[in-house]
Amino acid sequence: ATSSSPSLAVLRAVRPRWHKAKPMSATKKTQYLCAVVLIITSIAMVAYQVFTIQDVANGLLVYVAQAFLLAGSIFGLDYYIDKITHVIKNA
Repeated sequence: ATSSSPSLAVLRAVRPRWHKAKPMSATKKTQYLCAVVLIITSIAMVAYQVFTIQDVANGLLVYVAQAFLLAGSIFGLDYYIDKITHVIKNA
């Protein structure tokens, strides 16, 4: 009987070889923690203002935009650097 789910060997073949779980450094952990805290505080402050005064201050919108930009750059830059180092290693 055939299974509709792919076998473990197929999944291993599809996954890139450079994709190995590496221990994260303290710097990366701090960056990720900072990004997550920024996103959570942004959402919490907007929710607080919406539920208490039914309005969102302009300054808070600027904070949310900057927090999302910083968090996105932390996650995106890490992905980009990993991708570039993979290309350089294979060159």
